[in-house]
Amino acid sequence: MHPVKNGGITQAPVQGVYTLDSPLITAENAAEYYFPDSPY
Repeated sequence: MHPVKNGGITQAPVQGVYTLDSPLITAENAAEYYFPDSPY
């Protein structure tokens, strides 16, 4: 779903490349990303 100008959502396809930034979680830094109360 993609937001549109009037605040709604559309199922229209979008062309292009979208790169989402995310950290690399390793054994060495995993404690920084551990949240015991998280539902995920």
